[in-house]
Amino acid sequence: MSPRRDNTGAIMDSHDFSLRRIPNDPHYYMTSIAYGPCKEPANQGCDQTFDHCGFQNNHTINIWRSLDLSSGSWEFVTEAISEAQRLDGTIFRPDGIWNPNTNQWVVWYNAPDYMGYSAYTASSPMGPYTLARKSVNVTIQNSTEKCGDFHLFIDPADNTPYVIAGCGFHMWIERLLPNLLDSAGDVSPTGRHLFDEYFVEAPALFYRPLNGKPLYYAIFGHCCCYCYQGSGAIVHTAPHPLGPWTTLGDVACIPDASTSTSASDLYLTAIGVSALPTPGQGCQYVDPKTTSALRAQQSFIAQVDTPTGPAFLWAGDRWQQSWDGSKGHDPQTWVPLNFDEVTGAVAPLRWLENFNIDIV
Repeated sequence: MSPRRDNTGAIMDSHDFSLRRIPNDPHYYMTSIAYGPCKEPANQGCDQTFDHCGFQNNHTINIWRSLDLSSGSWEFVTEAISEAQRLDGTIFRPDGIWNPNTNQWVVWYNAPDYMGYSAYTASSPMGPYTLARKSVNVTIQNSTEKCGDFHLFIDPADNTPYVIAGCGFHMWIERLLPNLLDSAGDVSPTGRHLFDEYFVEAPALFYRPLNGKPLYYAIFGHCCCYCYQGSGAIVHTAPHPLGPWTTLGDVACIPDASTSTSASDLYLTAIGVSALPTPGQGCQYVDPKTTSALRAQQSFIAQVDTPTGPAFLWAGDRWQQSWDGSKGHDPQTWVPLNFDEVTGAVAPLRWLENFNIDIV
């Protein structure tokens, strides 16, 4: 339950992250937001007052790296995009990815006021970073709906890039050009209503074949604006990134009475953390008596290499739960995903005090 630390022993200010590798490099690279030392408003999971945490204009986009993902192994690489470099305003959930089509590292972040995305490129995660698109030319950005959380994805079958994004509180998927900077003009046939769920954010898109056939996963939850109770992980599968998608259900939200986070709650009590759920957010959007089994909101689903093949790690930010009230010190939960090898379904997520995984 101790905070995640870097290789200097400092608590990491690293949230809303993505985690990926680049060719011929054993490290895993994390692209994330730093919130800084500001104090969270007590018991306010979604306080949008200008001078409160989470909605300030001073967030930076940073790159970290690690060989084994363990606490204490993380090395700070660079401040990829400083406050001075980017558009003024509040930003969330950047994404960094290696583009095999151009041999470049590409970072997107959401433009302020949720009106699209900006993109930077570099020869490696180390930088230096160059502004490639002040306003990425994608259909979702040109819509009248505000677009927030997103996730970049490159199909390992043919290196075709896609973006999944929450726009107008629905999830949208769009194919991109090989440069990962422009739209290919190819969107899901059902447009903004590709998925049935409304009021959703924090998506992840990944590929895991089943019985020799292609299978794609899109997982996201209901909006959880820094909510203490955490959000769900609604699983969808499809034979192609543009669908058709099948909903398999939520694997994270459970009735509060049966929550398996008791060890976590005891820890929070011991260090004096006391917060309240944000009504109508996250797991409580559907049922006010539910909570996340991990008391977290999905941040990213990382594919890691093991001696027996790819494994997938679910990671979520645990808002309102820092030991000292600092937004930058809010902890995270990481757990491995388990799959039904017959149906491809994801097993329910449950709290783990610790786990070991052999990463290569």
